Amino acid sequence: DELEDLRMSASGPGARSRCYVAYDRDSGEPLATGSLHLFPRQGLGFLWGGCTLESARGRGLYSALVTARMNEARAHSLQRLGIFAVPHTSGRIVQGQGFQKHEPYHCWTKG
Repeated sequence: DELEDLRMSASGPGARSRCYVAYDRDSGEPLATGSLHLFPRQGLGFLWGGCTLESARGRGLYSALVTARMNEARAHSLQRLGIFAVPHTSGRIVQGQGFQKHEPYHCWTKG
């Protein structure tokens, strides 16, 4: 039963993770993507995996995907959203959409 609950939380209409993709209208090529993971019991969501092909930057795709994910979070009555953003790239975009900067994020690697 637990495995089935996990499978259902990852796919279908009740999925907790949602992936968004922006495609080129003419070629159908994927240009940008971003995901949202829902934690409905806690009233929060986490935006992750956002990126845009270098050749497609400057068109507002990343911003549109942030907006789409924020709308999805609102539709699920989530009160808080979290995101990791690089200050000089996506950080400027998400700050412009109302996200507040908090503590710095430290990445640890094992070599």
